[in-house]
Amino acid sequence: MNCPKCKTPSLVGTNPHSGISSLRCSACGGYWVKMEQILPMMELELFDDRADAPPKADAEVDAVTGLCPEGHGLMTRARVVTDDTFFLDRCIGCGGIWFDRGEWEKVASAHLVEEIAAFWTKAWQSRQRETSRQKEYLQ
Repeated sequence: MNCPKCKTPSLVGTNPHSGISSLRCSACGGYWVKMEQILPMMELELFDDRADAPPKADAEVDAVTGLCPEGHGLMTRARVVTDDTFFLDRCIGCGGIWFDRGEWEKVASAHLVEEIAAFWTKAWQSRQRETSRQKEYLQ
């Protein structure tokens, strides 16, 4: 399967003995995870943002969305405002989420894992825009 971000045929299955299936790009270090498997992966500490291959520059990888690795079409993006704002991509067909390298750590360190399903709602995005405006105003 091709990676939705770097477009190389480098997606490999991960964690076969954990009972949780996910895909990882061996080229850019991103993860493809089903929504219902995110919390179990976190509890088992199966995310590993360290990759053997050097990643593309974050801005380059995060600049556009990609295609669902399972063939459901173009993914939708959600802007996540933290100290280091980034975008997560989700397939509306199967609910899978693509984490670019380092994004899982950003979500976890901001204590947003439990809210991840809401990232694509209008209410969440509205709060994100307001948070961004307040931050800009205070600066």
